[in-house]
Amino acid sequence: MLPDLGVRLGSYMDRSGAAAPLTGIGLALDMTTVVGSLAAGFGDDRGLGWPRRAAPFLAHLIGLPSCEEQAAELYASLVAQGVEAVLDDRQASPGVKLKDADLIGVPVRVVISTKSLAAGGAEVTGRTSGETQIVPIQDVGSLIRQLTA
Repeated sequence: MLPDLGVRLGSYMDRSGAAAPLTGIGLALDMTTVVGSLAAGFGDDRGLGWPRRAAPFLAHLIGLPSCEEQAAELYASLVAQGVEAVLDDRQASPGVKLKDADLIGVPVRVVISTKSLAAGGAEVTGRTSGETQIVPIQDVGSLIRQLTA
């Protein structure tokens, strides 16, 4: 007979009509080990590159100086569209925000700057591909979904 290693969930009637214990196996995940495994498998010299299914967010949104309001509006729009995003609204230098975005490794980085607005929208960069494109603000949500599909 096997030892009882599980959690008691109740009982059931076996084929002979006798009550038998119903058990389930208890399993605990150590999040440090999970994240460490992801970092080992998906990290690079810039930091962690979250795979889409494990990423805490799909997009990391950064508003550079004098574009913070446009970034906040885009963030609200993305959330309303159901796009999981995080907005970096810290009072930090652009270099710190961009470096931290690479280190955190969310699948898509979206930067709004005076330069990107002058070029027609927001700068969207895929974390793993490194490809950057300028996209009209209203199209950012659909591009994030496309890049993370």
